[in-house]
Amino acid sequence: MYFNYNRHGEVVVYVDGACRNNGTRWAQAGAGVWFKNNHELNLSSTVPGIPTNNNAEIFAAVLAIKILLKNNEYRAEIITDSKFLYDCMTRYILKWRNNGWMTQKGNIVANKYMLQKLDNHQNVMHKTHIRGHSNNFGNQQADMLARKAVYH
Repeated sequence: MYFNYNRHGEVVVYVDGACRNNGTRWAQAGAGVWFKNNHELNLSSTVPGIPTNNNAEIFAAVLAIKILLKNNEYRAEIITDSKFLYDCMTRYILKWRNNGWMTQKGNIVANKYMLQKLDNHQNVMHKTHIRGHSNNFGNQQADMLARKAVYH
């Protein structure tokens, strides 16, 4: 198995989520994970749990990390176009975990279950953020895989 690595020796992986009819009872969500062209571990998957765009973004990162860990890769650059996912991974998860998965207003954190799954592994991963769908080929491929799961 071979991956693309950045200059820090981290596997480069693109993740994206998609949701049709977000916020309605007819919602369907999908997640995409893309390593490179024709890579056997590229993945398109439906999203378990509550089908929302945010849950799909989180699940895509969870899937990417699980794939990497299964292949004995413990360092990754996770590239996403989701500011929500980026902020969760870099700013909020630690605060929420330390606060018992409650918001500052005393509410249970939305997407708690999926965020807890992400939190279990993210401390060994490196994250970064790119602008959404800015003609970045890897991001476009992850988006295609996420949409494939929703619009199959």
